[in-house]
Amino acid sequence: STATNVLSHHALNRQVKTREKKRGREKRGEKMKERERERQTEIEIERETERERAIIVYSCMQLAFLFIPRRTVLSEEDGKRGLIVFHT
Repeated sequence: STATNVLSHHALNRQVKTREKKRGREKRGEKMKERERERQTEIEIERETERERAIIVYSCMQLAFLFIPRRTVLSEEDGKRGLIVFHT
């Protein structure tokens, strides 16, 4: 009968809408996960860069101690900021 057809049509519409909403949520979830992954990668790269920078700073300070006889190094922190002061 027509009433049944209308009802089943309505039910189908609701199913489709529900499915679309669910897919939309999933897509947004995937986007968020993707952004989170990208952020994690950025953080890892930053950490890696920091580690490399720390090694370079340390090496410079070591060289300074080897080759400059009289020197005043303000502090290791100043070294990291590139503010090593030498009095030769």
